[in-house]
Amino acid sequence: MSILANRVLYNKVWTEDYRETFTEEDLEMIESIEVVAGNFGISAKVEMADGDTFYPIHRDSVELAVGDKLDPKLCTVIHLKRGDATTEKLLYSGEPLKD
Repeated sequence: MSILANRVLYNKVWTEDYRETFTEEDLEMIESIEVVAGNFGISAKVEMADGDTFYPIHRDSVELAVGDKLDPKLCTVIHLKRGDATTEKLLYSGEPLKD
């Protein structure tokens, strides 16, 4: 038997599990989405009446800069997995909104 057969293996690559867009109910709750600086790149700050939530920006998004406002209807939440770990990223497919 191989020495490696009994070793715990760790996936080094995140793989896409599934995608979803904001529902009509979500869209009614969202006041705005703005690109902000994060610890590991840029993130999307989703502002709602009850508070804010954050999604790291997916690397396949259009080029975005801190301060850009995003159209929630053009956002897709990408659910990723790596072994037992999961995370979410926001993919933006449009042009930033003009003020």
